[in-house]
Amino acid sequence: PLLEEYGDQEVYLCLLVEHRSTTYEFVSIQLGGYIFDAYRKQLKNRGNSLIPVIPFLYYHGSDEWTPHGMQDLFELAPPPLKDYISVFKFLFENIQHYSDDQIRQLGSGLFTSALLTQKYRVAR
Repeated sequence: PLLEEYGDQEVYLCLLVEHRSTTYEFVSIQLGGYIFDAYRKQLKNRGNSLIPVIPFLYYHGSDEWTPHGMQDLFELAPPPLKDYISVFKFLFENIQHYSDDQIRQLGSGLFTSALLTQKYRVAR
């Protein structure tokens, strides 16, 4: 449910979860593809009623990483052209920055086990 200031109605969200064990310079393009695929699927299945897609990227690799946003990928584009580059925000979390106790507080069972396994996986 939304807060009263937003009309006290329900809203549905689609949470897109992408996880990476390695850094990828063009992850924002990858996420953008997933986002627009989800919107195309919604249009095909439901008509004109769209549910917002919120991209969430979590990373469990050993290297420090701050993923680039879309506009960062076009460093040679003049500033006036950057206004025409699609921009979207995504949530980003590096689970290497979480203690084991913090991960355990996120949930239980398979979810917690999966996160801890990913955190401590051996790089090959």
